[in-house]
Amino acid sequence: MVRVSKVSKSMARFIGDELGVNWDIIDIDQFTKGFKMEMEHSGSVGGDLDLIGLITLDHLREHPDYYTKLESMESGR
Repeated sequence: MVRVSKVSKSMARFIGDELGVNWDIIDIDQFTKGFKMEMEHSGSVGGDLDLIGLITLDHLREHPDYYTKLESMESGR
């Protein structure tokens, strides 16, 4: 198991590629932002990066701008 504290776009793309993400449908910047935000739950999923990626992907399939909206809501905008 790999534990990480920082998530780069290339790392997010690597995880997304492993999960079969279609980058024509899923925005890489949203996926990266979401992956970073979901990392706060890494302890709950045993640091499983694929599972964190799947959670991120689930949110983006429902709402393509989920993490932008969440970020805005959390900042009170």
